[in-house]
Amino acid sequence: MFNLQIFSIRYPLTFVKNKFEKYADDTKILSIVKDVKDSFLLQQDKDHISSWVLTWSLDLNIQKCLLMHIDPKNPNYDYTIFNKNGTIKLT
Repeated sequence: MFNLQIFSIRYPLTFVKNKFEKYADDTKILSIVKDVKDSFLLQQDKDHISSWVLTWSLDLNIQKCLLMHIDPKNPNYDYTIFNKNGTIKLT
């Protein structure tokens, strides 16, 4: 049972294309977004994790889900994350 639980926790991260950091129950996806393709890959990573959360009947803490942009030139790409309560736009 323990091995299955560890495997299931790591499962979505095998599909994450960007760099990520994990600590306890927190996961941070780190990405340099230079163009629309990079933006799409970042959104895809968030979609994979969201799907995994729904599959395992878990819930995301929406107050802890945020987008942090560090650059004077913000391209203003739209990102979303979804959970059992619907889709949330990250700004």
